[in-house]
Amino acid sequence: MKKRVLSLLLALLTAWSLLTVTASAAITDLTPAAEASAQTGGEALEDWRYRLDENDGTIILTGYIGEAAAVSVPDSFEIDGQTRGTVLASGTVFRANTAIRSVTLSAGVRFMNGSMRLLFGECSSLTQADFSAVDTADVTNMSYMFYNCTALKSFVFPALDTAKVTTIRGLFSGCEALASVDLSSIDTSCVTDMSYIFYNCTALRTLDLSAFDTSKVDSIRAVFSGCKHLSRLTGYENWNTSSLENMSFAFNYVAYSVDASTQVCIDLSRWDLSHLTNNGWCFQMCRAQQIIVPDNIAVMSAGFVNHAIRYTGSTYTIPAGVKKIGYAHTFYDFATDDFTEFRVAEGNTAYQAIDGVLYSADGKEMLAVPRNKPYEGGVFEIPEGVDFLGELSFSRNYNIHTVILPDSYEIEYVPVYDDRYIVFEDTGNLNAGTNLSIAIYCYTGITDYAVKESNPRYASADGVIYSKDMSRVVAIPARYNREIVIPSGVKYWDREAMWADGSDTVDKLLANCPGVSLPATLTVMSEDQIEMLNRLHANRAGTGNPFTIKLEEGCTSFYLDENGYLVPDVFACHSLSLKGDICVNFYLSLTDEEVGKGAAVSFSWNVNGEQKSGTVDLTAADKTPQGYKAVCPLPAAEMSSEITAAVYVEDRGDKWYYDTYSALDYAQVILSDEYAASYTGSKPYAELKALVEAMLDYGARAQECFKTNTDQLANGGVYTTPDTVADEIPSCMIEMDASAYGLEYIRSTVVLLSETSIRHYYRIVDGDLFSAVSDSVTFNGAPATDIEKDEEIYFELKNIAAKDLDEPYTLRIGETDYPYAALDFVRTYLEQPAEDQSPAAKALVTAMYYYSQSANAYFDSEES
Repeated sequence: MKKRVLSLLLALLTAWSLLTVTASAAITDLTPAAEASAQTGGEALEDWRYRLDENDGTIILTGYIGEAAAVSVPDSFEIDGQTRGTVLASGTVFRANTAIRSVTLSAGVRFMNGSMRLLFGECSSLTQADFSAVDTADVTNMSYMFYNCTALKSFVFPALDTAKVTTIRGLFSGCEALASVDLSSIDTSCVTDMSYIFYNCTALRTLDLSAFDTSKVDSIRAVFSGCKHLSRLTGYENWNTSSLENMSFAFNYVAYSVDASTQVCIDLSRWDLSHLTNNGWCFQMCRAQQIIVPDNIAVMSAGFVNHAIRYTGSTYTIPAGVKKIGYAHTFYDFATDDFTEFRVAEGNTAYQAIDGVLYSADGKEMLAVPRNKPYEGGVFEIPEGVDFLGELSFSRNYNIHTVILPDSYEIEYVPVYDDRYIVFEDTGNLNAGTNLSIAIYCYTGITDYAVKESNPRYASADGVIYSKDMSRVVAIPARYNREIVIPSGVKYWDREAMWADGSDTVDKLLANCPGVSLPATLTVMSEDQIEMLNRLHANRAGTGNPFTIKLEEGCTSFYLDENGYLVPDVFACHSLSLKGDICVNFYLSLTDEEVGKGAAVSFSWNVNGEQKSGTVDLTAADKTPQGYKAVCPLPAAEMSSEITAAVYVEDRGDKWYYDTYSALDYAQVILSDEYAASYTGSKPYAELKALVEAMLDYGARAQECFKTNTDQLANGGVYTTPDTVADEIPSCMIEMDASAYGLEYIRSTVVLLSETSIRHYYRIVDGDLFSAVSDSVTFNGAPATDIEKDEEIYFELKNIAAKDLDEPYTLRIGETDYPYAALDFVRTYLEQPAEDQSPAAKALVTAMYYYSQSANAYFDSEES
């Protein structure tokens, strides 16, 4: 949540391009002469970075590199017997020089491209600048001339020719010590942009701008923003503002630090604001007691008088000309506690006031309740027909305790950038939440919500709003002041039902609520709501005002950890499958509705630095009594790999849940004494133990042979790893004559690295024969797919289950069948001479054989 005290960030002031535009290709970079005289103060050439312009014979000074605190810029330099007139590259020549205290420009000095922009920008020690003698008739840009000159205390603008100047944007921006400025001689008749001129001039107390001609000005954005001590502003009252379009932040923080006894009045009554399009946050934090706007003002943008708390009077009248009022913060925390009534001027066709509350003319939008309007019994019933509440529209009214919603109002989540809440130029200043929670906010006296019996969408009980069928928690007031007891039967707790964007106002959220009691029927709670409950529990732990989370026994979707925090339990349990592939199974406690909306599972694990992954479509997954079953098959060599299951649940606030498990984890559980003592399976425990031990042994040999996680598997033993191990075991290959089929040979082998597979390789003698041959090739009764590898092609049967390693699989070519079993290759390999066998490979195929026998013994008669 963002506190609604906005800080105006001038990104543009800190990220300007400092590119110097050259006049022509004839400009040449030079370095200072090594033997130049040792003058100081800017009159010597070696004090400058510069370029020569051969076209007009000038010298362009691009940077002062001398050490003098007082700098005098001559109107020319003598170079190689030629006098060159001085031109300043304003944006760089003195930029960010922290040593210079004073600068004097000689009469003949000119400015590149007619720009004095940033001439003294960020010269933080500058106290004097004299450019009264220079000719500025061709100058058009004086923006940010004294930007962040933080030591500048006073300045009298010289009587110069500024008739062509179009922008004085940011002229004294950031001059925090500037207490006196005289601009009576400046000609602003062609100026269009006066934005940020006095931004953060915090020392200014008085300012006279009667000399300003503003007839062409279209923007005064943040012109006085941050002038916290400015209490006497004169000369602005009769400005010609007929061209003005933007005055956002114009009086932001004006008089903020002025003593409350000092009367400050901002009178814009004679301004023409009929063409204005943006005055967002115009008077935010302004501490003027009177803010007078003209009848012709067209808009009151978001944040218009946000936090303008010294405005006096019991009423505020919306002028007749207002056609658009912003929805966000427009009247938040506005006026003193005397303010009890909005009024709308006669002739306004866009808005109306009903019993002192501000509405749109059609009655569908309720924009603001006066901060201190009283209500009998503290109950306020929103009129029927209202379907929209302005952001923070109830805030700072502590007289309302119960709000009754009309049947016409629908509660929905409002993202920050929702079109209806858009704030021109300042979209990021909005709260997120439901439209109800951000209308109520936390600075109110509202403790209860209610709806009528006729409401078609909602029901209410004990101050909380639920769906009509009482299955969902929809809205809880931020100032709820007793234990939240969610009744049995409620299954869902909606996103932002309890305003969670208020994380940094947690002292106000549910401050008088001792805790929450959740039913066993609760299945889904949005992530933001879980985090908010746990934050309240954490922040108030150990205090005299703890926040306790209670969970009814029997809840399968959540649990409380040892510290009392609420934890979602998407992963109900795990299991290990050994009958087919080696698989780790994750059982998910998701509802059919969640799965139907697109819940998804992805797996990832690491093998030798290589990231592997897989996905499961839950809509096609098995649904078991334990939950939806997400299966991750693994090769033997990867059974110790930690598999991370990531479950995406759209219905839980676009939430991902994570859990990590491995086949080894489960195997170790099975082999534990505790499991053996509690085992109640249909098969003898000894057979199960033998199978798991054989699996671990097989996995250990596979890891050792293929250099995977060699030290992690239990029951592994120590074997010598060969220097090189191929992806397959070459000598474990069977070859046959296939010339009758136009094939040079067929060689068959078993593959053990990624999964247990059988491959049949062949080389074609006559390439034209393959198209005819391949159509008649089947593998285990199904059409085979071919894969090219170098000059060979192979067919592959993948993922052979441990219990099926001795089952024959058939390769048919033409009319001839060639049966093979995975263990045929193991036997072939073990029959080779000992000197042809790798110790690690021998251990692997031997373990594979015994694993197969154990699987056959365990799964011989029934599913297990």
